[in-house]
Amino acid sequence: MSGHYCTGCGKSLMPTMRICPECGNKSFSPTQPAIAKPTGTTSFSQPNSAINAGTSNAASGPALMAASNGRRFLASMIDGAILSAIFAIVAAAIGALFKGGGESAIGAFFWAYGSISYTIHIAYLTYTQSSVKEATIGKRTTGLRILTTQGERLSPYQAFGRALLQVFLPIVGIIFVALSTAGVSSLFNNEAGGAIAIVGCLAVFIGPFITVFFTKNHLTVMDMICGTRVVMK
Repeated sequence: MSGHYCTGCGKSLMPTMRICPECGNKSFSPTQPAIAKPTGTTSFSQPNSAINAGTSNAASGPALMAASNGRRFLASMIDGAILSAIFAIVAAAIGALFKGGGESAIGAFFWAYGSISYTIHIAYLTYTQSSVKEATIGKRTTGLRILTTQGERLSPYQAFGRALLQVFLPIVGIIFVALSTAGVSSLFNNEAGGAIAIVGCLAVFIGPFITVFFTKNHLTVMDMICGTRVVMK
């Protein structure tokens, strides 16, 4: 395996690393450069702060800059459009299979459609985010990529875990909202339950992502749980 050394501090790195955890540099060399090590203690929090703040250092090269909220939103819209087109094709294909099956076929249709669409969604996120492009199609289009907090490419397992959270967090929220709505309706009235349902549904679909406006590093709930960062290319 060829070498992978930081040109800023000379540290030997794993081949998958995209930013040096020692100095925050993102320029590498196949051979170890002759660089005198600085005296004193080195802080391992520097690369994360460099990624988060988007700062640069003359000795270590430019740091990775955190993705803007606007670009992340546009990327999610592009990915959503792609997945919606795929889901429409899946729905048409499954509908053709169950056509004329009567009422019993309706439940089978929704079960099959839900299973296939969720599988496609998770597979899409897992493959694209752990690929050599380090991004979904939407993120690639908008000039973004996703890395770990150490600057490494996501492994398939890390990408799979993040995809599960992204897909199923809203489902868990919907169940919670449904139970809350039923409880409020039984105690008060249907109008109050309906209001809870509307507010709850908005919170379910926006909640995991709204944290990008309140965190220094523009992190979603998935980023905070999985230890990932969405950065500029």
